[in-house]
Amino acid sequence: MQKNGMMSTGFSVLTAALLLSQAVLAKHNPPKDMKAWALEAHSIVQNSLVTADNGMIEDGSTSFSVTVNKDGELVAYSQENKEYGRGLNTVATGLITSVRFPDLPRSYKADSLTFNITLNFSNGASGRSVGAALTAFRGHTY
Repeated sequence: MQKNGMMSTGFSVLTAALLLSQAVLAKHNPPKDMKAWALEAHSIVQNSLVTADNGMIEDGSTSFSVTVNKDGELVAYSQENKEYGRGLNTVATGLITSVRFPDLPRSYKADSLTFNITLNFSNGASGRSVGAALTAFRGHTY
């Protein structure tokens, strides 16, 4: 996690191992349709988010517009709302740029898919929670 402007080695190693295992699985079992793709992509982001958060990131949320190609590789992204001067931005951007999304289904006809991701970090009455939401899929051609 980020401490005094530095990313911890433990976070980097855990994240790298998780992302590598996701990439191997995604290549061998592409989702059969867009609903399955969205569920798998959400699961990957959510698992990466839980790994990235050790409770040291302040409360907040941020959103990204993300474009992936047919191979699930990140083509473009932009952070749509920043919480300036916060560790949340560094962790969130690192997560978005390192996540290996699943291949798009073979039935998906477009060359890329653009969607929004919102990442939430909060300390509630029931304890620490993190969450991810994938929404507003654009570029569908089934």
